[in-house]
This record gives sequence, structure tokens and C-alpha cells, in this order.
Amino acid sequence: MTGQPTLPGRLLAAGRAAIVHDLGNGTVLRHRTDGGTSRQEAAFMQWAASHGVPVPELVSVDGPNMVMAAVDGLTLLEEVVTGAASARDVGRVLADLHRQLDHVPPPPWASRRRPDGDTARLLHGDLHPGNVIASDAGPVLIDWTDAAVGDRSEDVAESWLLLTCFDPAAGHAWLLAREVVAHEMVAHLPGGLDPDSVARVAKRRLQDQHVTAAERAAIVQVLKSAEPRGPGGSR
Repeated sequence: MTGQPTLPGRLLAAGRAAIVHDLGNGTVLRHRTDGGTSRQEAAFMQWAASHGVPVPELVSVDGPNMVMAAVDGLTLLEEVVTGAASARDVGRVLADLHRQLDHVPPPPWASRRRPDGDTARLLHGDLHPGNVIASDAGPVLIDWTDAAVGDRSEDVAESWLLLTCFDPAAGHAWLLAREVVAHEMVAHLPGGLDPDSVARVAKRRLQDQHVTAAERAAIVQVLKSAEPRGPGGSR
């Protein structure tokens, strides 16, 4: 089996699809480990930036590698776990980022499209506290690997599902906070949470090979709770 390539700089983070190294010159190198290219991810990120969404500044992109300006600060996940920010505040920040994305039209070149119509907009696809850095200048949205075009309600549903079903291995503090974060996010969004979108996203997530057994079980419970009830409350 082929091992990971030797990359320069100190390892900063390792996710399910990429690793990030500090290049030591004010930039970071994000290397995709899933065999994909970073070119479309970079294009989505630049498109979002051109419409006012706060993202890291892109320096260069080459195959699976993307070099960006470093963003100083903790992720919102780390802020909740360490007590630097409240769960309510984090939920409001996520809602604000979703509202910003509501106004970003779909890029005409986008090939990753979900069923959409006149309401199609840009979807981040992975908007959760671990993908938002609390910089001195404000929140910065990172990791655009799953960006696509579709109905914005699915992006909100994706965030809600990630908050309530996925385990970032952040420990007990996060487990106590995540329902508050999810509730606060939904409460501050005009459209709230669409049950049909949650069901679609949940079914799609069950096909993801990176989903753990515990996460899969939680998603199944979400789908069961969304099943229509018959007369008298029976399934």
C-alpha cells in the first residue's frame, strides 16, 4: 500500500479527505488525500470570495495541492470545547454564514450539481464548527471540498445533520454543546430546517464510505424519526 507523500512544514490538521501543513512563511499547504484534484475546490472558494463570503486567500493550486494564506485563530469547534465561545454564539455564526451563502448565485461552470431549479445557489456542503476559523477579522469558512450547486435548504440540512449525528472526536464538551449549536443555528435562519431536505441529505450521507458505524446509526435514527405516522401515531 502506498503511504502518504512527504510534505513540507508542520502538520496542522488531518481530516477525512485532506491534510494541512504549515509552510512557515504565512501560508499553508492543503493536500487532498482522497485522490481528487483541488482545482474545482479552489474555483468554488474564489467564487464565494467574489460574492463576499469570508474564505482563505488562495495563493496557488496544483493537482491535489492548494496553497493558501494562513488564517490565525481557533476553529469554532475548538472555541466551544475550550470555553472561548458559547454554543449559542457559535450557532449564530453558522446561521450568519448560511445567510451569506443564500445570496451567492451558482457559478455557471459548476459541474457538481444537485437537483435544482430557479432557487439554485452555492452550497458549501460541509459547514460545521470545525470548518470555521475565528480570526481577528471575523469568521473564515474553510474546506470547500464538497461545494456544489443546489437548493440552499440542503446546505442547512447538511449542517444540522453534521452537528447532531457526526462525531468530531472532540470529547464530552462538544457532545453537551452540539444540540444547542444546532438549535441556535436553525432558530436564526428565515427558512428554518426543511424535513424533506434532511431526509435527502441523510440518505446521501449513508452512502458515504467515510461515515463511521456510530454516525451511521445516528443518521438512521434521524430517518426513522422523520417517517410519516399513521392514524393514532403508528408508523
